[in-house]
Amino acid sequence: MKQVPKKAKAGSPISMYELSRELSTHIATALKRPLHVHRYSSPCVCIISADLWGCMNSLNSYIPKGHVLVELRKQIDAVLVSSFREIFTVADRCESGLDLSFVIRAWVLQILYSLNHAGLVYTRLIHDMLWRWFVGFEGHSDSLPDEELFVQDVQLVSDDPGVVGVVYRYLNDNLQLMDGSTDLLPNLGFLQTLHAQHHGQDAADTETDGAEWQHRMNKKSYRYSEGFTDARNVVYLGTGTDIFASSSCLSVDSTSLGFVPGQQGIANVVDILSRK
Repeated sequence: MKQVPKKAKAGSPISMYELSRELSTHIATALKRPLHVHRYSSPCVCIISADLWGCMNSLNSYIPKGHVLVELRKQIDAVLVSSFREIFTVADRCESGLDLSFVIRAWVLQILYSLNHAGLVYTRLIHDMLWRWFVGFEGHSDSLPDEELFVQDVQLVSDDPGVVGVVYRYLNDNLQLMDGSTDLLPNLGFLQTLHAQHHGQDAADTETDGAEWQHRMNKKSYRYSEGFTDARNVVYLGTGTDIFASSSCLSVDSTSLGFVPGQQGIANVVDILSRK
C-alpha cells in the first residue's frame, strides 16, 4: 500500500530526504510560502517563489516617494535615450562591465552631491540602496564592479565632450536643483567649467552661470558642498573626477590656505583635499 507523504506544517522545515522524495509537492508549497529545508537537522536552504524573491530583492521598496532623485532619474533616462548618438561610442571604452548609462548616472551623483572623487560614489553604492537604484541596479543582491575599473570609467565619461555636453544640458537649467530645499549639494560650477573647456564657452559666460547658481542656492548648501567655511561666490573647477575650487573674489593662499579677499587665484587640488 502506497504511503501518502505527510504535509509539512505551515512554517515548519523539511529534510533534504523529504525534499528529494516529494519535490513537486514541496515546490507547490514553496509557491505559496517560504519553505525551509534542513540537512542533518541544521538549516540548509530556503525555497521561495520567484515572485516573492523578486519583491524581496527589488530596490523599488527602498525608494522614498517624492524624493528628488526619483524625478531626476526619469529625466536623465529620457535625456540618455534622446542623446544616444552623441555618446554611444564611449561604451566601447568602458571596462568595468557596467552599461554606459550606469556610469553616467554614477557621475551625475558625484556632481549632485559635490563628491571630490568617484571612489566616494562607489563607497556610497555599497550601502545606499537609493543610490544603487538611481545608477540603474534592479536588486540589492546585484554585485558591484571592481572599484578601480568603476572609478576609471567615471573618469572616462567625465572627460568625454559628448557626455559632458549631455549632462550639462540636463543639469545646468534644472529647476529642481535651484531651491536648495533638498539634500542635494550640486557642484554646477565644476560642470560648467568642464563644458566651457570642451565646447569653447567664454569664461565670462561660465562665471555668469556660476553667479546665477550662487544667487539661487542657499548659503548652507554652498558652505558644506566642499568643506569651506565661507564659499560664497565660489566657482568650482577641475578635471576628470578631482574637484577643486577657485573664486573671482576670494583666493586661497598657497602657504596658509587662508582666504585672501579681492584677489584671483586657484588652489592646488592636493592642498585643498589634504586639509579637509
